[in-house]
Amino acid sequence: MYSLALQDEIVERMCRGETVTSICELEHMPTLVTLWRWNRDNPEFCKALTQARADRAHVWAEQGIEIADDGSRDIVIVKGRNGEDEERVNHDHIQRSRLRVETRMRLAEKHNPAVYGQKVQQELTGKDGGPVEMSDVTEREIARRMAFALMKGAPEG
Repeated sequence: MYSLALQDEIVERMCRGETVTSICELEHMPTLVTLWRWNRDNPEFCKALTQARADRAHVWAEQGIEIADDGSRDIVIVKGRNGEDEERVNHDHIQRSRLRVETRMRLAEKHNPAVYGQKVQQELTGKDGGPVEMSDVTEREIARRMAFALMKGAPEG
């Protein structure tokens, strides 16, 4: 049942933001189990799926922006106690929108960390923000510990 045309359609659908689960629910598509078997057994399919996931992250990030910018259902009109129409904040819709944005952004970060991941940078500084200085004792201690570790891991004899 596997074919390059089917692979291309799966990849194209993923790149449009569709989930693998929703794709596999289509009548002409393989089951989820079959798709993961292809992913495991076919390196080219695996590579294509991996790239499609990374590309799909761009769609999810764009969708997140669109959802966040859409305030059209944040206010609802309801009948007040006096029978007149009143505007009320639709907290349920706002919370759902927040969840939709957060989910998309987290998945984008996981599927394409090079673009959407948080940059982590660590710096070591010495006294008063200057460079880290190593004394002779510290250097000797490091050398001693390294030698001990190497001897500990060396085969007997």
